[in-house]
Amino acid sequence: MMDAFFTAAQKDSARLLPIVVVVLGLGLYVFLGGLIPTAFLIMLGLSAVIVAMGAASAVGLVINTATATAPLIVFTLVVAAAMHVFLHIVREERLDDSLAVRAAVKVAVNANWKPVVLTALTTAIGLSSMVFVTAPPLRELGLVSAFGVVIGAAMTLLVVPCWFSYLSRLRTSNYLAFVQRGMNRYASWIELAKPNRIVVAATVFFALVLGGLIKVRIDEDFVRYFSADTGFRKDTEEITRYLAGPYQIDLVYDSGQSGGVFGDEAVRDLSDLRGFLASQSKVVSVVSILDVLDEVASAFSGAEISELSDEERAQLFLTYELSLGIGQSSREMVDVGHRNARISVSLSDVSMGGIRKLREAVQLHADEIGIGDRLIVTGEGVPTAFLSSESIREMAAGIVLSVIFSAVLVGLYFGDIRSGATIFVATVVPILAGFGAWGWIDAEIGMAATLVVAITIGVVIDDTIHLTYRYIDGLRNLDLTPWGATAYSVHKAGTAILITSLVLVGGLLVLTMSDFRMNSTFGLCASLVIGLALVYNLVIAPRLLSRIS
Repeated sequence: MMDAFFTAAQKDSARLLPIVVVVLGLGLYVFLGGLIPTAFLIMLGLSAVIVAMGAASAVGLVINTATATAPLIVFTLVVAAAMHVFLHIVREERLDDSLAVRAAVKVAVNANWKPVVLTALTTAIGLSSMVFVTAPPLRELGLVSAFGVVIGAAMTLLVVPCWFSYLSRLRTSNYLAFVQRGMNRYASWIELAKPNRIVVAATVFFALVLGGLIKVRIDEDFVRYFSADTGFRKDTEEITRYLAGPYQIDLVYDSGQSGGVFGDEAVRDLSDLRGFLASQSKVVSVVSILDVLDEVASAFSGAEISELSDEERAQLFLTYELSLGIGQSSREMVDVGHRNARISVSLSDVSMGGIRKLREAVQLHADEIGIGDRLIVTGEGVPTAFLSSESIREMAAGIVLSVIFSAVLVGLYFGDIRSGATIFVATVVPILAGFGAWGWIDAEIGMAATLVVAITIGVVIDDTIHLTYRYIDGLRNLDLTPWGATAYSVHKAGTAILITSLVLVGGLLVLTMSDFRMNSTFGLCASLVIGLALVYNLVIAPRLLSRIS
């Protein structure tokens, strides 16, 4: 299974990630209007990736199935953040033909450096929230991605102006002009305070989408992460059909004293557990010391082990141990002191949620018969089953704290706690709506959720902060009315938000072609979040911004 995961990650890295970069490059070329600014933006993203991964290597981190996605996350977030600066440069140069590129760069940097720094800090804080996750690979993913975002922001403000300073003229894009004209008309419509009906409709839409959250369940089947023609899945399903699945759990029973596993109480408890486990639908086989004692007793006397004394059971087990060949041991069933006994349970075709339910049922039954404090349910299937649920729970707690911290930071920066509250709502609602939409589509989500949040939280925060920054700027520095400032924010930041979202969604949707379900789920769910964030920021956010005055 581990080899299959690694192979799938390698396959997607070699086959799909280049396509993602090409699609992103084509989208950037269409809207930036030339190869040179497109090349600059791609170079910026790749440079941030190289520095981040180089730093990770320098501190001893290794590439695994989690950290292998760090380059995509860093590249996407850096490109998304830098798009505001790049589009501003192209737009300034287009509006004034006499304006030199260097002057346009200066105007763009002066207008964007504060929101760029602010978004880099808040995005890094959001990604760093993954340190709350127990799984080390996911913690490493969050830290590497956060470092890459900070490096990308620094290069955007320090290196990119140097690149552009060598250009004498930029080629303009008719598509960019078309989008900007449309955004200007939309901003004029907003300035007339007319978006009430569409805001109501969008609010109802988001309420319906959020309703899908009740359908979302944290579960996954790692075998079915792979396509039906993958060798690992075909072999596993074939073996499962005739024998058992790849998952198992182990129960460790503590008799309370040395030699206690041969006592009447232990035999009774172990027999009860064996019968309970055998009655569970996903259990294929149950093996314990009782099976050895039954077989040896049958061979020697035919008596039931429940009818034998402690000493007789111990003698029968000694006979079994003496019959073992070289390299064999009874330690797989009992410890040396014969105090603890192990019950090995092989499972059939079961998901991670099924293992969690079985573990809970076993623990509940053990409590009912009074041995809950002397029974441990473990085995390789247990940590695997709880990996996604625990990681998502821990990540959710960390992200809530990080978003609150980011909102407070924004509120302090703008000197208005309402702007911080706007950032919080505008970040949380689209992400939750994305998972709500996934709930209506599939309902089952697993480890892909951590990657979805990692990549989308930066994009969502970035867009929201740029809108809020432009709104506050228009309100305080240009003496605009609340609706005028809202229209100004859409005029200044709306084009970059729309283009960035379209380009990113186009690139991420490529991942839906992956045979590896974790990546295809990630691509579709992340696209849903970014798309819904676009709708929220252009439709609902203006109404909220008009209330900040």
